[in-house]
Amino acid sequence: MARVQTKISPPRYRIPDICVTIGKPGGNIITEPPFLCIEINSPDDSVSELRAKIEEYLDMGVQYVWVVDPVLLTGEIYTRDRIARARDGVFLAGDIEVDIRQA
Repeated sequence: MARVQTKISPPRYRIPDICVTIGKPGGNIITEPPFLCIEINSPDDSVSELRAKIEEYLDMGVQYVWVVDPVLLTGEIYTRDRIARARDGVFLAGDIEVDIRQA
């Protein structure tokens, strides 16, 4: 599976850890907002860089951004209007529900 680049604004690109689109993307560079971008926390991630990614995804028009802590199996769900905690390992995006404890 190829890594998909999300074109934030010329010449800025972001590469989410996981990207979910509605329909098939037209190539490896997505110029329309994906439905969901997922970032998996790693020890190398700085808080400021992660916040910048989230803001850029949301500013581009991404409806949902998940930030997943793979050790604690928790995280946050970001939308334009709110931030929700996924303490129980269940992440939501519209009608999509993923329990990462079952993955």
